[in-house]
Amino acid sequence: MSSSRGGEPFEQDLTALLHTLREAGWSIEIETAGFAPLAQVQCAALAQQLNVSPKLANSGVPYERRIQLPVLQYLRDLGTAYFKFVIDQPEDVAEVDQLVTTLALAPERVLLMPQALTAPEVLTKSLWLIEACKTRGYGYSPRLHILLWGAKRGV
Repeated sequence: MSSSRGGEPFEQDLTALLHTLREAGWSIEIETAGFAPLAQVQCAALAQQLNVSPKLANSGVPYERRIQLPVLQYLRDLGTAYFKFVIDQPEDVAEVDQLVTTLALAPERVLLMPQALTAPEVLTKSLWLIEACKTRGYGYSPRLHILLWGAKRGV
């Protein structure tokens, strides 16, 4: 297993690397925020799974920087993408619902994850977030690393 951490992977040209990994028999999974230019994202077709985590308004990033509809649609159309959203407040779920509608995402391809840095915060937010997931058919992604190790990095 190989992992690259930090930054948006598609801000680099990954095409040659992904071809080499595929030819060597590696399984490729890429996590992206989905905002790199479409031309740079084309190589995503070489991955077996994509974890697309568009930033919501709660990130403080301007909409035009964080939501690139043609890129998100391309990633959706590959059929290998799951869309994971970090939720801080209940109103964030409404923003996700809007994106799910706009992008025509299948609910089973959508995951919601609580924004939290401590175990108590994860547990508190999980109570209402899991209910939101159940009513919409979305998946829930726990922050297991926070529950086990807190905000400690490198674990």
